[in-house]
Amino acid sequence: MGHNLSLQKQTDIPMYIPKHFNETDLQKILNLIRQHAFGTLITSHNNIPMASHIPFLIEETQPFKLRGHLAYANEQWKHIQDDGSVMLIFQGPHTYISPRWYKNAGVPTWNYAMVHIYGKANILKAPDKLQNIVNGLTNEYEKYAESPWQPEYPEKMLSAIVGFEIEVEDIQAKFKLSQNKSMEDIQGVIEHLVLSDKESDIELVQLMRHQAKIR
Repeated sequence: MGHNLSLQKQTDIPMYIPKHFNETDLQKILNLIRQHAFGTLITSHNNIPMASHIPFLIEETQPFKLRGHLAYANEQWKHIQDDGSVMLIFQGPHTYISPRWYKNAGVPTWNYAMVHIYGKANILKAPDKLQNIVNGLTNEYEKYAESPWQPEYPEKMLSAIVGFEIEVEDIQAKFKLSQNKSMEDIQGVIEHLVLSDKESDIELVQLMRHQAKIR
């Protein structure tokens, strides 16, 4: 069962979230991150932003943490070492919404689910810490295989990566799922999206039905 975030300190530059699109149910947010764990890590060095696109592991601890790793050759880990302030973006399903699907007047728009996370990161270089991250990612993505691949990395190979752990300070989630429209219009959008052959459109329909309490 979902519960509300106690964490919402609001960063100096928060994501633009109109009230009816603001999602605070932690379980919904965690579900989206788990399903779309290939996120974007953003740091800044000398006022120049840098981004890397990597998979993350979730630790549902208090405080909430995420872990991942970068190639040693990727100098973004040095930004983390120097400052530690990071931003993460996890993008869920998204799609174009046509006003043709509304019963009432409307304009073209886009429906989507998005999570921004802000926190402090620490660098992890110890072989056992790196092995735990590699094992965790492998177990997550090999678990459905009939014969899962098992990592066996010598310490020398682990030196080619740098791990990090992020302690989450703020979570901002925007689930734009036509909540500002009438139930008639929401159903019109759903009726058209269910005909799509795109997996992300069907996932978006599920989110919309859950948000609008439609079976």
